[in-house]
Amino acid sequence: MDNILKITFLVSATVIFLTYIFYPIFIFFLSRIKPSPSPNYLQEVPGVSVILPVYNEESVVRRRLENLLDQTLFSKLEIIVVSDASKDRTDEIVKSFNDSRIKLFRLDRRSGKAACINTGVEQSSNEILIFTDANTEFESDAIEKLVRNYGTFEVGGVCGYLEIKPSGKQKAESGYWKFERFLKEREGKLSSVCGANGAIYSIRKEYFKPLPSNKNVLDDFITSLQPLRFGKRLIFEREAMAREEASVTISGEYRRKIRIGNADFNSIKEVLFLLNIFKCSWVSVFFVFHKLLRWFAPVFLLMLYFSNLFINSIFLFFNITFIIQILFYLSGFIGWLFLRKGKYPPVLTAVTYFCIMNVSLLTGMLNWLTGDSKPYWEPVRR
Repeated sequence: MDNILKITFLVSATVIFLTYIFYPIFIFFLSRIKPSPSPNYLQEVPGVSVILPVYNEESVVRRRLENLLDQTLFSKLEIIVVSDASKDRTDEIVKSFNDSRIKLFRLDRRSGKAACINTGVEQSSNEILIFTDANTEFESDAIEKLVRNYGTFEVGGVCGYLEIKPSGKQKAESGYWKFERFLKEREGKLSSVCGANGAIYSIRKEYFKPLPSNKNVLDDFITSLQPLRFGKRLIFEREAMAREEASVTISGEYRRKIRIGNADFNSIKEVLFLLNIFKCSWVSVFFVFHKLLRWFAPVFLLMLYFSNLFINSIFLFFNITFIIQILFYLSGFIGWLFLRKGKYPPVLTAVTYFCIMNVSLLTGMLNWLTGDSKPYWEPVRR
């Protein structure tokens, strides 16, 4: 029995090490060795359709539309706003613009973000699609910088650069997105980015596949990777910049991450083609280390803790590793107490954010296993 516990401990520790330490280092050095493909920019920018799903976004939708209309590519822009049966003044505000470039489509009943995106794409009329969120703000040339990369048919999609603006509180969330940007940029230099963020990304319309609308899925992850089915690349464009405010409340961010965690597992079936290393090359490696292992990390963290707890060993090594784990989770709890009081010590906040992320992932997994997977979403207060 003790040997089984030791094997469980070593396997779990190895997975955690590969996910959070080895992979970032590996991708960093490999991307420095392998030369990046030279960009091939378009001489003439094509028409663009922006897909904007909204639900009860009256506090931000006016600013969002003004931001989109202020783009340097304004003359070739079509903005498709799909309201998921909003109950506030969202639809009224959209209609008040009275601009031919803005088209509003309202769903008769709550159907979820995936249904909104499917409707938006169906109603769009341009060959290049851009997906974004209501709480996102683009730099004035963001769309132009995104679509200029379609100068070669090798590129099927483009992921932009998302900067999280800390609200003076959630520094850890900003740090997490810096880490994500680092991975995406390195993956893009090697081959293709393993999934875009929903705030700013684009694909060619011909590669769009309707999303499952009966469950909660990672719409940005699934949609942005569809070009890879056809041997195309999803690249990272650092100069196409977008910004979002960090979440104001820990509880709101926790609920959001539970929904994302649940969507992670619902989305696996939709992207199993990524495991075909002969077709997807490096992206198969990225998918396993950047996504799959991280999604299952909470299970391995639990296995690591409880195997370490029950190992009957006189070896000092196992005693030290158990003490380290206790101190780590104790730090996360202390950090949470600080957060509740409005204080944000950097190291403790980072540990707390890591713990919250994995607890929400685990909760999302349990919801997935029990079939609790509603496709609806609620805006997080920012």
